[in-house]
Amino acid sequence: MSSSVGSPLSAPLRDFFASLAYINCHTIRGTPANGVFGPDLTHLMSRWTIGAGAARNTRENLYTWVEDPAALKLGGFMPAMKVSREELEALTSYLVTLQ
Repeated sequence: MSSSVGSPLSAPLRDFFASLAYINCHTIRGTPANGVFGPDLTHLMSRWTIGAGAARNTRENLYTWVEDPAALKLGGFMPAMKVSREELEALTSYLVTLQ
């Protein structure tokens, strides 16, 4: 099952995402995330690429993108958020539910 806010099983991950600064930059419809600076992530996994075409949209590339965006796209505007490995895994696990 997919939706704009992720699967029902992803609710704890969605809540974790909502507790971070990402919601100030990105929108995910149906969540508190209503930022306008970064792209709308509502249907993130329906896209072929991330980083304005910098990389294929895969779980591995999403992990890298969140960990260190400059590793995939030099000069991009998204900062490295400096989250722990556990938080990075949780964020990636949530993002891949956004169909």
